[in-house]
Amino acid sequence: MQIEINRQLRLWRYTVTMCTAGFLSLKDDDHATRLSVTFVGVEEMSVPTNFFCTSIEWEEAGADDVKKYALRGDDREYYMLALNLHTEEDDLEYNDPLPHFL
Repeated sequence: MQIEINRQLRLWRYTVTMCTAGFLSLKDDDHATRLSVTFVGVEEMSVPTNFFCTSIEWEEAGADDVKKYALRGDDREYYMLALNLHTEEDDLEYNDPLPHFL
């Protein structure tokens, strides 16, 4: 599976005890929305804290299986090993809370 991102992503929060990593893309002149990308059940990751992401690709697996998510961008490929991925786009502002970071 694949989802197109084509936005600058910044590592917004990483929680070791909850095994979550959240990336955020803020509103700008080209995007009227804020985009959050949250990985749940993170086991391993190799991503910079700030990069342009063109897409995220992965192979389907069982609900309890760790998947390798390929984050493409900056003429490179990064990865996350995680159980699941959630994306959410909204029109909220910079300081508004993110729903996946409870």
